[in-house]
Amino acid sequence: MAYSRAFAGLACIAALLATAPVLAADTEAPADWERGANADIAFVDVHNHDAIGARYLAAMPLWDRFRVRKVVLFGNVSEPAAQDTDDIALQAARDFPDRIVPFVAGVNIYSRKGLDYVRKQFAAGAQGVGEIAARSEYSPALAHVPWKGKHLTDGQLPQLYELCAQYKRPVLLHIDPPTGGLEDVAKDFPRTTFIFGHGNAYASPDTLERVLRETRNVYIDFFAGFTAFNPDSTYSLDDYLPLIRAYPERFLVSSDSGYGVGYENAYVAIRRLLNLLDRETAEKIAYRNFDALMARAGSTAKK
Repeated sequence: MAYSRAFAGLACIAALLATAPVLAADTEAPADWERGANADIAFVDVHNHDAIGARYLAAMPLWDRFRVRKVVLFGNVSEPAAQDTDDIALQAARDFPDRIVPFVAGVNIYSRKGLDYVRKQFAAGAQGVGEIAARSEYSPALAHVPWKGKHLTDGQLPQLYELCAQYKRPVLLHIDPPTGGLEDVAKDFPRTTFIFGHGNAYASPDTLERVLRETRNVYIDFFAGFTAFNPDSTYSLDDYLPLIRAYPERFLVSSDSGYGVGYENAYVAIRRLLNLLDRETAEKIAYRNFDALMARAGSTAKK
């Protein structure tokens, strides 16, 4: 598949635009997942853009329905407008501390002031960095954002990775095409925890297997909705099961706010994925892996 064609319609793996709506499900969400063996497992949605317009308030009933335990919340990414949605995410976490985990997405990677901004957001309660457009060649949603990188060590990205290591907080990266050199960066910054945002979108199980095999500090943000419902997907959930079973400690699940597939469908896909796995593996990718990352996060760091 040519990347230029494949990514031409790809907004689902990119940061949502400020005006992007929350899409309703294209079809009524089926109830098959409710009959699965792991239907009772609550999960953490590690990639959610609902800080835009404070949409998280309207989304909460949906979170309840699908047993979303916690949500990693941010909004716009890699542009000045993202700093406004960062503040919304922080306030949401203050209002709903047991439900919302705020991340920092409005980072100017071309100025050292961007690092100061991250420190300030950490002090205010942000628990990680992302989504950051570390490299984007094809995503139309990121075509004009001013703070995206051309490669994974562009601008102040190396210093950002070091800062995340210092504070023991993960950094969630958008990388397209998915063969963007993450393995080398992860080896160069072994103390940094990287989350490969919507890593399965346009990436084969073999591609992800190589990343996981060659690194120890990369987690895959698995956007099950893309694989299950996006017509551009050439794989099924079943195709990724051997990889998830081989690396159960390295996967997380996310909705990407349902962009491109419908919000309900994104959650249906996660629930179906969990039901395809044994209980222990399902619990790991649903919430245990993320909880372990947050337990390692330091609340303060030396300047």
